[in-house]
Amino acid sequence: ATTRKISPKRLAIPGALVVLAVVALIVLNPFKVRISPEQDAVAGENTLAIMYFENMAQQGDPQRLGEIITNLLITDLSQSQDLRVLSSQRLYDILKQQGKEGAKVIDRTTATEIARTANARWMMLGSILQVEPHLVVTTQLVDVATGSIESSQRLTGMTGETVFDVVDRMTGDTRTELAVPVQLDVEPPRPVTEVTTTSLDAYRHYVEGLEYERRFYGAEACESFGKALEYDSTFAMAHYHYAWTALTARRFQEGFAAIDRAARYVDRVSDKERLYIESSKVWFEGRYDEAISKLIQITQDYPNEKEAYHLLANFCYQKGDDENALRNCRQVLALDPLHKETYNLMAYLYDEMGNFEKSIWAINQYIELAPDEANPYDSRGDLYAYNGDLDNAIASYQKAVEIKPDFFSAVEKIGNMYIYNGQYEIADAQYRKLIGSDQPASQSRGGYCLTRIPLYQGRLRDGLAMLDSSVAADERKQFPTEAYLYKLYLRASVLIDLQQHDRAQTEARRFRDATIQMFPMLSVAFDLAYAELSAYNDRIAEADSVLGLYHSVLDTLRDMSKETYHSTKGLLALQKNDPETACRHLEISDSLETNNFQIRYRLAKAHLMAQRVDEAITILEDILTRYDEDRLDSPVVSVRGHYLLGTAYQLAGRNDEAIEQYRTFLEIWKDADPELDEVPDAKNRLKELGASS
Repeated sequence: ATTRKISPKRLAIPGALVVLAVVALIVLNPFKVRISPEQDAVAGENTLAIMYFENMAQQGDPQRLGEIITNLLITDLSQSQDLRVLSSQRLYDILKQQGKEGAKVIDRTTATEIARTANARWMMLGSILQVEPHLVVTTQLVDVATGSIESSQRLTGMTGETVFDVVDRMTGDTRTELAVPVQLDVEPPRPVTEVTTTSLDAYRHYVEGLEYERRFYGAEACESFGKALEYDSTFAMAHYHYAWTALTARRFQEGFAAIDRAARYVDRVSDKERLYIESSKVWFEGRYDEAISKLIQITQDYPNEKEAYHLLANFCYQKGDDENALRNCRQVLALDPLHKETYNLMAYLYDEMGNFEKSIWAINQYIELAPDEANPYDSRGDLYAYNGDLDNAIASYQKAVEIKPDFFSAVEKIGNMYIYNGQYEIADAQYRKLIGSDQPASQSRGGYCLTRIPLYQGRLRDGLAMLDSSVAADERKQFPTEAYLYKLYLRASVLIDLQQHDRAQTEARRFRDATIQMFPMLSVAFDLAYAELSAYNDRIAEADSVLGLYHSVLDTLRDMSKETYHSTKGLLALQKNDPETACRHLEISDSLETNNFQIRYRLAKAHLMAQRVDEAITILEDILTRYDEDRLDSPVVSVRGHYLLGTAYQLAGRNDEAIEQYRTFLEIWKDADPELDEVPDAKNRLKELGASS
């Protein structure tokens, strides 16, 4: 499930923290995708597939020279808008589908099959004959339809030439040999070192990082990209990929810093890559429309650029524009029917659109393409969890962990499912696996997850003590993470529930100051999140004051800020006993951030206050059968949902169902702190209904 995959759609506590998950974009495939003959014809025109270069000089290719030359050639030739060069990932996926994953040496017959599957017009076969003292490579350009050799080359590196120089010569010779019309207004390609790096070691680790990134293995990818940057700190695309993979690994501050560095060195990439970097940078900052417009520009300049369509689909999905997300997914699959990330995204899209059958079909296509990767099983677990199937969710998450024991997103979700099952010791053991990892972000996340167990049970004092300890541990390590911010927010919320209002307000300010310090570009969103905490703490004047600063410029705010603004306005209206105003604002907030448990819980509460009992029941039944991590980011409210649904059923005269909900609530909160007055009230209500607790 991780995206560029993070938990689909948003993280949950305050809307301001949503942006930290936006880049956990998640991705993947359709139930049926119809690809017309016209699309096939366009896709194959002027398309070149570059096969892995076989290193005949060094058995096993220990320095990845074959992969390096292949990827450099793809980058060099891809500078042209008039030639479509298939990515190395496309080749990787086709090899995997044919049961030849990882094969770097393929025979002519297999190469032809791959090229035809990829709908390429030409393919290039290459081999490395000599490495020292000079690099010697040979290439063959083959017409895929006829099998005829269009040209052959043997290139010998001259004294003082690097691999990069040889690749530039190969690029020039290849363009000369191919009968591709060159657009007159396009500048000639730059030397490959000007759009990548001058360090062969940096590029070697970069290629390694790309391989990890394809599998959504964020920690390993970060390590490889980090090593690349040790050799060349100006390697812009290494910074770019580090940014995305850091976000996948929940290292958000690192990710934001990396995209800033990528933008700093944007003159060292191709024009197409520059647009990718600029788009991602403004996306991270919450300027969604700007990000989308830059991706659209890529698709206009490079109509066959599937990665741009894929990222567009992701961005549309995150914005809640599901129809355009699906349209862009279909465009990706028209260009590359084996694009596994698109199958992942489409599975989540179909689920959100209410078609569980299609979502499961789609995720199974991903599994067929990547049966030995952890991520597709993690995603399938999400789909089951969102639809109330705990057993299948656990089984699927466990399959992901069997494949990769340190796939911590699945480890965490197994813990979540066991909390919902009431098996707290098993949940505890899962979360402690995160704490025992060698990754600071996972350690911090594990500490945060552990607090869910007592808080879910209504043991707020125990949960507060754990939060205090975990926050102190983060501060000793001086490694601030997204989980650290969550702990600060949750601590303020718990203090409010414990009626320690002055300390809660101090903690709310601490949360605001820490978030703005870590992410200054998001200061408005976090200021509004502070207002939301103030409203919950019944500091009405303080919340109104902050909201007043932004009311006149509301239309100019980013979506994440608008969501928090309206959720806070709705909460304030609830505090003022004005359910109609509350509903109006909370419905806007819900439209901007779907499936946020906290927002929907408040909306149900507002409907109940307005005596719209059926509307409240519909919302509560829906959110209480969705077993996602969003609910557990609000562990106390999550259980209050059962109490609220019980009261709604009672008002509707559905007494048996009310009794069931009250009993569920009391079973979970049987050891709850005395400050929580819902417990005695639920017991009294059961007596009124003639039932025992």
